[in-house]
Amino acid sequence: MPNVAGMTPDLASALLDLIEGAPGPAKSELAGITISDRPFTASDVVIGQQIFLGERRLANGGPACASCHTLGTIGGLGGGRLGPDLTQVFDRLGGRKGLGAWLSAPPTQTMQSVFRNHALQPEEILPLLAVIDDASNRGRPADSSSVAKFVLFGFGGMLVGLALLQLAWRGRFRSVRRTMVRAQVRGE
Repeated sequence: MPNVAGMTPDLASALLDLIEGAPGPAKSELAGITISDRPFTASDVVIGQQIFLGERRLANGGPACASCHTLGTIGGLGGGRLGPDLTQVFDRLGGRKGLGAWLSAPPTQTMQSVFRNHALQPEEILPLLAVIDDASNRGRPADSSSVAKFVLFGFGGMLVGLALLQLAWRGRFRSVRRTMVRAQVRGE
């Protein structure tokens, strides 16, 4: 043991007594949260996808996961881009227990501010774990072309809108011109 200036055997003994007599660590916020070990079912995956997409509301009124995150099994335009793609998060956070604990008390500032008053319930966490595990097992990261699809759909919608406006107003200029030409011919 290194020599510490001013340390005496009596002082070391007093410090050890103080450490041993101190109360144990505070009870964890996650104490008592248990994540079921039962195998995920197909209905768990379906319910998890409904929760993830916001088709099924969260009990405490929190936002849908897809408003910030995307997942490889979501079709169409995918989810949000504020948060990371969750396709591989199941393995990265240590499976069911690690991800379940993370969802029970999210450690990031963004998630804390969003879910502080809207905590996920245990009956919501298990289906979310199932859908994220399903995406992880399929191994397909979210489609990165969803932004391009969004732009193309927007552009296509604009073209369709312009075509409809053209059909609705196609005779407008001719009728206005005809009236102006007739007025000029009459000398009005």
